[in-house]
Amino acid sequence: MTLEWARSCPDLSAAEQAFLDAAVQARDREIEEAEQRRKAETEARIERERAEDRHRADQAELARVQAERAAKQIVALALSPDQRRLATSARDGSTWVWDLRRRTPLLSLTDPIPGQEINGVAFVDEMHLVTATNYAVRFIG
Repeated sequence: MTLEWARSCPDLSAAEQAFLDAAVQARDREIEEAEQRRKAETEARIERERAEDRHRADQAELARVQAERAAKQIVALALSPDQRRLATSARDGSTWVWDLRRRTPLLSLTDPIPGQEINGVAFVDEMHLVTATNYAVRFIG
């Protein structure tokens, strides 16, 4: 039933016509709202799938990076609070900060504390990093 059809019924009183018009308009609004909900749900599902794909790609890239650096024996990992950067520290004293979206290194610190293995790394916030050895803590940022 369409609004045009409802308006074309000659046997209806003005009140009946108004009621029928309101009912048709309410139904049309419900249909439009349902279509908008379905569209929003579909867009949300697609975004979730894309995020899952990015996560799988990030995990694969992380595995590749870890494999490449296995010779240096990564001993500590830290994910930034915004989950955009990953810090790695290795037994050779190096610390790397990686951009997970671009899959590229942002910062490389080689042997920041001569002769001491780094055994811990942590993000203080999105932009500041802490590394630790058995004898020292270094704030980077």
